[in-house]
Amino acid sequence: MNNKFINNGANLLNTKNKKTKVESQIEVLKRQEQEILKELNSCEIKNKKVDKFLNYLSEVARFSTKLLTEAVEQEKSQNDYDIY
Repeated sequence: MNNKFINNGANLLNTKNKKTKVESQIEVLKRQEQEILKELNSCEIKNKKVDKFLNYLSEVARFSTKLLTEAVEQEKSQNDYDIY
């Protein structure tokens, strides 16, 4: 009879230890989840900044192309007048 109580007590102690291990693993996983969420948020912010920068570069490229085209056309028209 005493053996059963001792075994039950040992099993209960093991169960508590296992619970503690599981709980500590859960805490570790929650911390990792928070770190991942922070990193994800950071990546999303960086992605938005990159998108804005790419849009800016696209606008600059269009503007510079237009300006260059106008300059070339002006140069051509001046050369055309020089020929006559």
